[in-house]
Amino acid sequence: MPELTSLSAAVASTCTTMNANIPVYGSGAWTQDSGPSTAVFTNVNDAQTQVCNLIPGAYKFFWTIGNGVCDSTRDFVMVYVNSAATAYAGPDDTICGGTDIYWQIQLHRIM
Repeated sequence: MPELTSLSAAVASTCTTMNANIPVYGSGAWTQDSGPSTAVFTNVNDAQTQVCNLIPGAYKFFWTIGNGVCDSTRDFVMVYVNSAATAYAGPDDTICGGTDIYWQIQLHRIM
């Protein structure tokens, strides 16, 4: 039975670092099973490689370990890429001398 790479990760970036187990015997390789873009690995054989070219959406990656003699084992990890938050403070305004300006402010509690 393979060791778990990890259950899932949520990121808000175009890159993330994978975190699989290092093979005791043989070698490992990352492959992409699904996702909205084609991911690019720095080194597909590195358990802790960086994977880039990620756009918002869900990705499924497999970490497969084989030694050329026994059956290969593999596990998967889901990576969820979130869209970056966008701040909007309202439309721009021009203030001339002697003009009263009133702003309406809404406060939101972030947990």
